[in-house]
Amino acid sequence: MATQAEPMDAAASTGNEPAEPERAGAPSESVAPSSAYISSEADLIAFTRLPLEERFLTSQLRGVLAESALTGRIRYKWPLLRPLVDFVLEQVLTAYDAETRVEVGPPGPDSVSETIERFQKLLSAFSDAPWTFQRLCEILLEPKRQYSRLSKLVLAIEKCLLVTTEQPPTDPDQLPPPPLCSSLGPVNTNPAPVYTNAHHGGHTGHGAGPSGSADDSAGFTNSLLDVRHHPPHHLHHHGNHVGT
Repeated sequence: MATQAEPMDAAASTGNEPAEPERAGAPSESVAPSSAYISSEADLIAFTRLPLEERFLTSQLRGVLAESALTGRIRYKWPLLRPLVDFVLEQVLTAYDAETRVEVGPPGPDSVSETIERFQKLLSAFSDAPWTFQRLCEILLEPKRQYSRLSKLVLAIEKCLLVTTEQPPTDPDQLPPPPLCSSLGPVNTNPAPVYTNAHHGGHTGHGAGPSGSADDSAGFTNSLLDVRHHPPHHLHHHGNHVGT
Protein backbone atom coordinates (compact mmCIF):
# COMPACT_ATOMS: atom_id res chain seq x y z
CA MET A 1 0.00 0.00 0.00
CA ALA A 2 1.23 3.50 -0.78
CA THR A 3 2.67 5.59 1.99
CA GLN A 4 0.49 8.16 3.66
CA ALA A 5 0.16 11.39 1.71
CA GLU A 6 0.13 14.90 3.06
CA PRO A 7 -3.23 15.80 4.65
CA MET A 8 -5.93 16.74 2.17
CA ASP A 9 -6.70 20.40 1.66
CA ALA A 10 -10.36 19.62 2.33
CA ALA A 11 -9.58 17.81 5.52
CA ALA A 12 -7.13 20.47 6.64
CA SER A 13 -9.74 23.18 6.23
CA THR A 14 -12.02 21.43 8.69
CA GLY A 15 -9.52 19.99 11.13
CA ASN A 16 -10.76 22.18 13.97
CA GLU A 17 -14.43 21.84 13.15
CA PRO A 18 -16.66 19.68 15.38
CA ALA A 19 -17.67 16.40 13.80
CA GLU A 20 -21.29 15.51 13.23
CA PRO A 21 -22.61 12.70 15.41
CA GLU A 22 -22.46 9.34 13.68
CA ARG A 23 -25.74 8.31 12.13
CA ALA A 24 -26.97 4.77 11.83
CA GLY A 25 -26.69 3.41 8.31
CA ALA A 26 -24.28 6.10 7.14
CA PRO A 27 -20.58 6.77 7.65
CA SER A 28 -19.57 9.61 9.91
CA GLU A 29 -18.36 12.77 8.25
CA SER A 30 -16.81 16.06 9.23
CA VAL A 31 -18.70 19.34 9.08
CA ALA A 32 -17.52 21.62 6.31
CA PRO A 33 -17.73 25.41 6.54
CA SER A 34 -20.44 26.92 4.35
CA SER A 35 -17.78 28.25 1.98
CA ALA A 36 -16.22 24.82 1.32
CA TYR A 37 -16.35 23.35 -2.16
CA ILE A 38 -16.59 19.66 -2.92
CA SER A 39 -13.31 17.75 -2.99
CA SER A 40 -10.89 18.30 -5.83
CA GLU A 41 -9.02 15.69 -7.83
CA ALA A 42 -6.03 16.23 -5.55
CA ASP A 43 -8.22 15.52 -2.51
CA LEU A 44 -9.37 12.24 -4.02
CA ILE A 45 -5.80 11.23 -4.79
CA ALA A 46 -4.81 11.98 -1.21
CA PHE A 47 -7.77 9.94 0.06
CA THR A 48 -6.69 6.89 -1.95
CA ARG A 49 -3.19 7.12 -0.46
CA LEU A 50 -4.36 7.14 3.14
CA PRO A 51 -4.19 3.85 5.07
CA LEU A 52 -7.63 2.28 5.30
CA GLU A 53 -7.83 2.83 9.05
CA GLU A 54 -7.20 6.57 8.63
CA ARG A 55 -9.86 7.25 6.02
CA PHE A 56 -13.06 9.06 6.94
CA LEU A 57 -15.78 10.80 5.00
CA THR A 58 -15.50 14.57 4.96
CA SER A 59 -18.38 16.74 3.83
CA GLN A 60 -16.29 17.69 0.81
CA LEU A 61 -15.81 14.06 -0.19
CA ARG A 62 -19.50 13.38 0.35
CA GLY A 63 -20.19 16.33 -1.91
CA VAL A 64 -18.54 14.55 -4.83
CA LEU A 65 -21.09 11.74 -4.59
CA ALA A 66 -23.96 14.12 -3.79
CA GLU A 67 -23.33 16.09 -6.97
CA SER A 68 -23.65 12.89 -9.01
CA ALA A 69 -26.74 11.83 -7.06
CA LEU A 70 -28.48 15.16 -7.62
CA THR A 71 -27.43 15.98 -11.18
CA GLY A 72 -26.08 12.86 -12.86
CA ARG A 73 -22.76 14.57 -13.48
CA ILE A 74 -19.57 12.57 -13.02
CA ARG A 75 -16.80 15.05 -12.36
CA TYR A 76 -13.83 12.71 -11.92
CA LYS A 77 -12.44 9.56 -13.49
CA TRP A 78 -13.56 6.21 -12.10
CA PRO A 79 -10.14 5.18 -10.65
CA LEU A 80 -10.40 8.24 -8.38
CA LEU A 81 -14.05 7.68 -7.48
CA ARG A 82 -13.94 3.95 -6.83
CA PRO A 83 -11.93 4.04 -3.56
CA LEU A 84 -14.43 6.55 -2.19
CA VAL A 85 -17.39 4.40 -3.26
CA ASP A 86 -15.71 1.31 -1.79
CA PHE A 87 -15.26 3.09 1.53
CA VAL A 88 -18.80 4.47 1.78
CA LEU A 89 -20.30 1.13 0.73
CA GLU A 90 -18.37 -0.70 3.44
CA GLN A 91 -19.30 1.85 6.09
CA VAL A 92 -23.00 1.77 5.22
CA LEU A 93 -23.33 -2.02 5.12
CA THR A 94 -21.32 -2.45 8.32
CA ALA A 95 -23.51 0.09 10.13
CA TYR A 96 -26.69 -1.59 8.93
CA ASP A 97 -25.43 -4.98 10.04
CA ALA A 98 -24.53 -3.73 13.50
CA GLU A 99 -27.94 -2.12 13.93
CA THR A 100 -30.18 -4.82 12.51
CA ARG A 101 -28.35 -8.06 13.27
CA VAL A 102 -30.60 -10.65 14.85
CA GLU A 103 -28.90 -13.72 16.31
CA VAL A 104 -31.79 -16.09 15.64
CA GLY A 105 -31.65 -19.15 13.41
CA PRO A 106 -28.87 -20.12 11.02
CA PRO A 107 -26.77 -17.39 9.40
CA GLY A 108 -27.56 -16.23 5.89
CA PRO A 109 -25.70 -17.44 2.83
CA ASP A 110 -23.25 -14.52 2.92
CA SER A 111 -21.83 -12.59 5.80
CA VAL A 112 -21.71 -8.81 5.52
CA SER A 113 -17.94 -8.92 5.07
CA GLU A 114 -18.34 -11.41 2.21
CA THR A 115 -21.02 -9.23 0.64
CA ILE A 116 -18.80 -6.16 0.88
CA GLU A 117 -15.91 -8.04 -0.72
CA ARG A 118 -18.14 -9.27 -3.53
CA PHE A 119 -19.48 -5.79 -4.22
CA GLN A 120 -16.00 -4.29 -4.21
CA LYS A 121 -14.89 -6.88 -6.77
CA LEU A 122 -17.81 -5.89 -8.97
CA LEU A 123 -16.85 -2.22 -8.64
CA SER A 124 -13.24 -2.99 -9.55
CA ALA A 125 -14.35 -4.65 -12.80
CA PHE A 126 -15.57 -1.33 -14.22
CA SER A 127 -13.24 0.86 -16.28
CA ASP A 128 -15.63 3.80 -16.04
CA ALA A 129 -18.46 4.43 -13.63
CA PRO A 130 -21.38 2.00 -13.96
CA TRP A 131 -24.39 3.28 -15.85
CA THR A 132 -26.32 3.19 -12.56
CA PHE A 133 -23.81 5.39 -10.72
CA GLN A 134 -26.32 8.14 -9.97
CA ARG A 135 -28.70 5.67 -8.37
CA LEU A 136 -25.87 4.03 -6.45
CA CYS A 137 -24.89 7.40 -4.98
CA GLU A 138 -28.50 8.04 -3.93
CA ILE A 139 -28.64 4.73 -2.10
CA LEU A 140 -25.28 5.03 -0.36
CA LEU A 141 -25.70 8.62 0.81
CA GLU A 142 -29.18 8.27 2.31
CA PRO A 143 -30.00 4.57 2.63
CA LYS A 144 -32.36 5.00 5.57
CA ARG A 145 -34.76 7.05 3.48
CA GLN A 146 -35.49 3.96 1.40
CA TYR A 147 -34.43 0.75 3.11
CA SER A 148 -35.03 -0.26 6.70
CA ARG A 149 -33.73 -3.80 6.24
CA LEU A 150 -30.23 -4.89 5.35
CA SER A 151 -31.48 -7.51 2.89
CA LYS A 152 -33.37 -4.89 0.88
CA LEU A 153 -30.37 -2.56 0.88
CA VAL A 154 -28.06 -5.32 -0.32
CA LEU A 155 -30.48 -6.21 -3.12
CA ALA A 156 -30.71 -2.58 -4.26
CA ILE A 157 -26.93 -2.15 -4.35
CA GLU A 158 -26.49 -5.46 -6.16
CA LYS A 159 -28.92 -4.39 -8.88
CA CYS A 160 -26.85 -1.26 -9.43
CA LEU A 161 -23.68 -3.29 -9.86
CA LEU A 162 -25.01 -6.05 -12.11
CA VAL A 163 -24.89 -3.87 -15.20
CA THR A 164 -22.29 -3.98 -17.93
CA THR A 165 -22.76 -0.54 -19.48
CA GLU A 166 -20.45 2.21 -18.27
CA GLN A 167 -20.38 5.98 -18.50
CA PRO A 168 -17.28 8.17 -18.67
CA PRO A 169 -16.84 11.44 -16.78
CA THR A 170 -18.99 14.34 -17.91
CA ASP A 171 -17.49 16.37 -20.75
CA PRO A 172 -15.54 19.25 -19.17
CA ASP A 173 -17.38 21.70 -21.44
CA GLN A 174 -20.63 20.67 -19.73
CA LEU A 175 -19.29 20.92 -16.18
CA PRO A 176 -19.93 24.03 -14.11
CA PRO A 177 -17.41 25.00 -11.43
CA PRO A 178 -17.33 22.66 -8.41
CA PRO A 179 -20.36 23.41 -6.22
CA LEU A 180 -20.34 24.43 -2.59
CA CYS A 181 -21.12 21.64 -0.16
CA SER A 182 -23.84 23.80 1.33
CA SER A 183 -25.62 23.91 -2.03
CA LEU A 184 -26.06 20.13 -2.16
CA GLY A 185 -29.17 19.23 -0.23
CA PRO A 186 -30.76 15.85 0.49
CA VAL A 187 -30.51 13.53 -2.47
CA ASN A 188 -33.78 11.61 -2.07
CA THR A 189 -36.40 14.32 -1.66
CA ASN A 190 -37.42 14.55 -5.32
CA PRO A 191 -35.96 18.00 -6.03
CA ALA A 192 -36.77 19.93 -9.17
CA PRO A 193 -34.51 19.00 -12.13
CA VAL A 194 -31.19 20.81 -12.02
CA TYR A 195 -30.94 20.69 -15.78
CA THR A 196 -32.39 18.67 -18.63
CA ASN A 197 -30.98 16.67 -21.50
CA ALA A 198 -32.71 16.72 -24.86
CA HIS A 199 -31.58 13.19 -25.65
CA HIS A 200 -32.91 11.73 -22.41
CA GLY A 201 -35.72 14.07 -21.51
CA GLY A 202 -38.19 11.25 -21.09
CA HIS A 203 -36.03 9.25 -18.68
CA THR A 204 -36.97 10.04 -15.11
CA GLY A 205 -35.04 7.68 -12.94
CA HIS A 206 -33.26 4.42 -12.27
CA GLY A 207 -34.86 3.19 -9.11
CA ALA A 208 -37.52 3.26 -6.49
CA GLY A 209 -39.08 6.60 -5.69
CA PRO A 210 -37.62 8.91 -3.07
CA SER A 211 -40.64 8.30 -0.89
CA GLY A 212 -38.70 5.42 0.60
CA SER A 213 -40.32 2.18 -0.55
CA ALA A 214 -38.50 -0.80 0.87
CA ASP A 215 -38.94 -2.70 -2.41
CA ASP A 216 -37.32 -1.61 -5.64
CA SER A 217 -39.78 -0.80 -8.36
CA ALA A 218 -40.41 -3.30 -11.12
CA GLY A 219 -39.49 -0.60 -13.61
CA PHE A 220 -36.03 -0.29 -12.11
CA THR A 221 -35.46 -4.04 -12.28
CA ASN A 222 -36.69 -4.20 -15.86
CA SER A 223 -34.49 -1.28 -16.88
CA LEU A 224 -31.41 -3.04 -15.53
CA LEU A 225 -32.29 -6.24 -17.35
CA ASP A 226 -32.82 -4.22 -20.51
CA VAL A 227 -29.39 -2.57 -20.18
CA ARG A 228 -27.66 -5.92 -19.96
CA HIS A 229 -29.17 -7.01 -23.28
CA HIS A 230 -29.67 -3.70 -25.09
CA PRO A 231 -26.99 -1.18 -24.05
CA PRO A 232 -28.09 2.37 -24.86
CA HIS A 233 -26.41 4.28 -27.68
CA HIS A 234 -25.70 7.18 -25.38
CA LEU A 235 -23.67 5.94 -22.45
CA HIS A 236 -23.42 9.29 -20.73
CA HIS A 237 -26.51 10.55 -18.90
CA HIS A 238 -26.66 14.22 -18.03
CA GLY A 239 -30.25 14.48 -16.83
CA ASN A 240 -31.36 14.75 -13.26
CA HIS A 241 -32.37 11.12 -12.70
CA VAL A 242 -34.76 11.22 -9.80
CA GLY A 243 -36.77 8.19 -8.76
CA THR A 244 -40.34 8.03 -9.89
